[in-house]
Amino acid sequence: MILPMKHVALVFAVLMPAIALSPVYAATERPKGETEKKDGTVSVANATLSFKMIARTPEQMAAFYEGRGFPAKATNVFSDVCFFTVIVKNLSRDIVWLEPASWQINRESGENIKRLGQQYWRKRWQQLNLPKNNQATFRWTLLPTSRDLRPDEGVGGNLVLAATPGKIMVTPVFRLGAEGQSRLKLATQTIRCGGR
Repeated sequence: MILPMKHVALVFAVLMPAIALSPVYAATERPKGETEKKDGTVSVANATLSFKMIARTPEQMAAFYEGRGFPAKATNVFSDVCFFTVIVKNLSRDIVWLEPASWQINRESGENIKRLGQQYWRKRWQQLNLPKNNQATFRWTLLPTSRDLRPDEGVGGNLVLAATPGKIMVTPVFRLGAEGQSRLKLATQTIRCGGR
């Protein structure tokens, strides 16, 4: 049986978070601190958390959002940006704070790479007169700007950067504990924009 595109997109949306956060991915299976690199993907795992970052191509993102009713005028802008799906899971018994604004994201030269957050997209979608339901859907798929992850809790979403040729250096930093009194800085990860 062949499913219509909207049903395939729905199945993907429902299953993707479950697959990404399943026990198969749980980094407790790997030695402490191990980093795994595959084409367009970096994974880091330690006793505190697992971190995964997946480069997405403009075509992948266009297909994903077109499956949710986005018009071509909206998905065409994806060729000018870099999408990364980020998945973080708290493996500790304490709170881990997800705050991507504290991450260092640079070119190899050390120059900061512009992050395209909710304010940027709100203006962009208004310029294109994108319907409110599409704007809400897009906002929902972005990586949260701040989130406290309880033990065994995971979260995922898209991090969007200005289009960047070459290597991108990402150093994730997480506050730990109820008050965020200590910090965990992961090793710098190297990744590239998908399709570039």
